[in-house]
Amino acid sequence: GSELGLTAADASALLALAAGLAVCATNVARACRDETDLIVESAPDGRSKRYKLTAAGRAAAAALELRKP
Repeated sequence: GSELGLTAADASALLALAAGLAVCATNVARACRDETDLIVESAPDGRSKRYKLTAAGRAAAAALELRKP
C-alpha cells in the first residue's frame, strides 16, 4: 500500500528503521502539512491521513546525499 502514501506513524517508523532517526509522528505530520510543494495528502487510511511525495518531492529525495553504512 505504500503507492497510496504513508501515514505519519508509518513514515516515522520508516525513518527510525532505515536511517536511525527517532522522529515523533506528530512532527512528521506537521512537516507533511507544511511542505505542500513536496508532499501532498493522499487517500486516508481509516481515520489517519496518508501523505505521498509530489514530483518535486521525489526529485528532492533523489538528490539527497546518503551516508554509507
